[in-house]
Amino acid sequence: MRYGNGIEFWAAAHDNIVERCKFDQIYDAALTVQGSGNAYQAYNIVFRNNIINNSEYSYEFWGHPAETYLHEIYFENNTCMNAGFGWGHSQRPDPNGAHLMFWGYHDEQTENIFIRNNIFYNSSNYGSYFGDFQTTTKFNIDYNCWYESSGLIAVIANKKYNFNSGWNDFVTYSAKDAHSLNADPLLNPDFTLSENSPCINAGAVTTVNEDFNGTKRPQSGNFDIGAYEFLYSTKSEKIQRTNGINIYPNPTSNMLTIEHESPHNPIHITIMNINGQTLMDCEQKNLKSDIDISYLTSGIYLLKLQEGNHVEVKKIIKR
Repeated sequence: MRYGNGIEFWAAAHDNIVERCKFDQIYDAALTVQGSGNAYQAYNIVFRNNIINNSEYSYEFWGHPAETYLHEIYFENNTCMNAGFGWGHSQRPDPNGAHLMFWGYHDEQTENIFIRNNIFYNSSNYGSYFGDFQTTTKFNIDYNCWYESSGLIAVIANKKYNFNSGWNDFVTYSAKDAHSLNADPLLNPDFTLSENSPCINAGAVTTVNEDFNGTKRPQSGNFDIGAYEFLYSTKSEKIQRTNGINIYPNPTSNMLTIEHESPHNPIHITIMNINGQTLMDCEQKNLKSDIDISYLTSGIYLLKLQEGNHVEVKKIIKR
């Protein structure tokens, strides 16, 4: 718990990294870059792989006066939860919980200010706040996952955008978050990604090569969104189907074995990429088949098995 900001870089800060920290119940901003007074430079500041929960603002950013130069500042792969739901919200004279708070000091000079690969989950007031339209031009904001159970995803110069009905309008008007998700990130109670999370492989490639736990990024395909990279099983496992088909090992780097205990009909096998494009098509007539998938690039694929009228689709991982 903190009365004030969690970590604040004021004015001429530079060459700082904040990573693998947990922030909870912060009265103001969990993380912030700000300053005023004489003109200054702030640069080479990185916030990555942090967990932020129940803070009035997850990230606040502003600089003043106009001659101030802010550059090379990165807010990436953080998991930000429940902005404005902390103890301080009801104590404040100005309760306005938001994950991203940009007040509208738009005269400062900026370059390479990135906000990428973050999860922003639920806020009391709005997901992001821009004091005026000019402020939106200061940031590179994309490849995030936004979710609001109800209410506003953003406010730009007092124009409000509802999460459910205004997402496309917000993206078009702001020119931000073109590749971001507006979906429930489907997190586990410990804020890791569940196996069905849309954040898996949905991030941009950055220099954040490890996650909160030190797991290498990416584990499969593209980078994941959030502080945790989804960790696939590293052991060979059989996948058992009720009518007696086993698929193993999974994950695999070359051979995939499909075993059928007592086939009544040939099994039609299709391997597709995650976009549904067919990459391989064959038929299994024997009790056991070994399929060479070494030619596939590392990533997630879909295995479609059809026996008569019965169709089943499984996820396989190519290392």
